[in-house]
Amino acid sequence: MKNQTRTQVDWSAHTHRREVFKNQQGQEIIVDHLQKGKSPDEYICFINDFRGLTVRGDYSDWVFCRNFIPHPDNKTITEHYWIEKLQIANTSMEFKSLDFEATQKALEKEFEWVDKGEYTQEEWEKIEEWKEEIIGTLESGDEVEYLYMAYRLSNPLDWDGEYFPYYKKVPIHLEVVFDAFEEICRRLSIANGMKAF
Repeated sequence: MKNQTRTQVDWSAHTHRREVFKNQQGQEIIVDHLQKGKSPDEYICFINDFRGLTVRGDYSDWVFCRNFIPHPDNKTITEHYWIEKLQIANTSMEFKSLDFEATQKALEKEFEWVDKGEYTQEEWEKIEEWKEEIIGTLESGDEVEYLYMAYRLSNPLDWDGEYFPYYKKVPIHLEVVFDAFEEICRRLSIANGMKAF
């Protein structure tokens, strides 16, 4: 069993089954199932077609605007990228609170792109002071202050709002879906004689 990075679901009792169909227009539809025997408990079904991905099963229903076809070379997925692609989620699975840690890591990566050589010493000092202040709001758990600092009109870098990450905590059901996807990729890797990751 793979060490899960998100959840503690044990996939060892699940079987993986893949079906490939073609619709009347000749477009391929790939359906991956993870299931314990014939039980609906902990069952997950990934349906990839020309419109994107639909996930059904015991961990709620999810619709993404792009395909998510498991492949033996895909080792991990980027949660926040896939959350951006999420079109429909069960309404009881609202993304309510800011993920301070993930947002802080992403913001620090944005700052790594800033070229110090493009600024005077005085400008750089203002940038450094502002960086410490905005990171401090995330460390303190002050979502309102972070939003104010990130999306107000002036900042020393003149960044547009799109530069500021704003990651919500991922509901546990969606984390299980992401783990299931990686489990399918792991099994495909083993079936194809590749080294399991």
